[in-house]
Amino acid sequence: MVKPEKSTETNPGGLVCKDKCQLSRLVEMATHDDLTKVLNRKAVFATLENEMRKVFRHKYPVSILLIDLDHFKNTNDTLGHLKGDWVLKESSKKMQFSLRHEDVLGRYGGDEFLAVLPFTGFEGAMIVAKRLISVFNLQPISFEKITIPQTVSIGATAHQEGDTTISILDRADRALYLAKKAGRNRCEWI
Repeated sequence: MVKPEKSTETNPGGLVCKDKCQLSRLVEMATHDDLTKVLNRKAVFATLENEMRKVFRHKYPVSILLIDLDHFKNTNDTLGHLKGDWVLKESSKKMQFSLRHEDVLGRYGGDEFLAVLPFTGFEGAMIVAKRLISVFNLQPISFEKITIPQTVSIGATAHQEGDTTISILDRADRALYLAKKAGRNRCEWI
């Protein structure tokens, strides 16, 4: 039997709080990308799966943006991994700033990020995508005394009847490919 904690001299540091704080930290470590502090791939995928279940039950729209940092490999190779990591961190901050409160951002892998946009159809998703592109175009990333111009390509799509989590991600990936093929620094919708 577990006894409730008492606030006495034998528990001056508040062991309950300490345990809850440690649990909270463990949860954050398991769900967030260590470098960028946004959700990790597993957690953002779970978020998308959860939104897909809600769409099925409640019939509201959901869109996703698959965001790729243009020419990031070149940045990493020429400037080094330290500056490359800085670009990833600063880029994720720009993305979070550009997204709406209800949107969820996660690092999908390498230099790709996934934004889940609940209650959002085509028009709303395109507004968010254009804002992301604009923020990157207007604000280069600075590291020490170096200015690094960074743009993004975005593949966008919305839930369609019969979609699975995999099918919506596949469509966003194909749209991202089209954006890159068309010259980058743009958004394509499928």
